[in-house]
Amino acid sequence: MNETVIAAATITVTVSSASVTTGQSLILTATVTGVSPTGRVQFYSNGLVLGTPVTLVNGIGVLTTTGLTSIGVDTITASYSGDSNNAANTSVAIRESVIAAQAKQVPALAPSQEALMAFI
Repeated sequence: MNETVIAAATITVTVSSASVTTGQSLILTATVTGVSPTGRVQFYSNGLVLGTPVTLVNGIGVLTTTGLTSIGVDTITASYSGDSNNAANTSVAIRESVIAAQAKQVPALAPSQEALMAFI
């Protein structure tokens, strides 16, 4: 009788910046260690799905997202689907600070520009 042993995969998540502004692009990276891990990882923010599952390349999955819109501190995790050599697993949560975007200020018109605009 043969018995198949599946490795306990570990997942580490890193982010491109410790804080982002709402809607700003952020790169999430999941590194899966085990026995030549293949498959996919799914990223989550506060338990909600971010994007679509990402295929691992050499044990690494990368997602660029603008999906962090909740102001405050988000918890980011990644779940690995597992494969024939590695068990599925979920990473430890990391914290990402999300800051409100600043309103863009439009410069005021000078009085001479206002008079010109009245004729247009």
